Amino acid sequence: MSYSNQIKQFLLQAKTDELKTKHFEKNYSELLVKVSFGQGSTANIPWISFLKEPNTTSKGIYPVYLYFKNIDLLILAFGVSETNAPIYNWINVEKYPTINSYFDTNFNKKPERYGNSHVYKTYDVHDLPSDEILESDLQNIITLYKLQFSEMKIAQPKENDKEFVASILEKDIKFSRLQYSKKLILRFTASL
Repeated sequence: MSYSNQIKQFLLQAKTDELKTKHFEKNYSELLVKVSFGQGSTANIPWISFLKEPNTTSKGIYPVYLYFKNIDLLILAFGVSETNAPIYNWINVEKYPTINSYFDTNFNKKPERYGNSHVYKTYDVHDLPSDEILESDLQNIITLYKLQFSEMKIAQPKENDKEFVASILEKDIKFSRLQYSKKLILRFTASL
């Protein structure tokens, strides 16, 4: 299923004052899709985000298209929420420039927003690549996104961490000259 038609429709609508997004697909490649042209008034940088729970556009990390209308530049980025600090951080994106550094290098200025996100690809909206390239770029960043979450593992105990043993706690309590019944200690440890 190609997403290039949705991108083109997004770019066309971004040049209007229309804010409605119900006609855009809500899911793509097993991710929730959110589209915004602004709230109440048109945004200078409309966007499309691709989300895996528990990430949200206002609190999370996600692949995102950012359309900088004033310079007709579409950026596919490793998005980082601005509203709230994300729960997770992107892994291995250091080789990709931040939008701040991209703008500094190419335009000698800072972007209006989204400077902490990392640039994956950029597109001149007047000279978009083929649908196949657009699709490939999107699939590649989505694969990196999904891979990031599939590789996250539950924190393993560090070498210095010791396994908890209730009998040791019981001995430590007695050594401290505190008096608690074994039953109370067991209930306490079970509640933890």
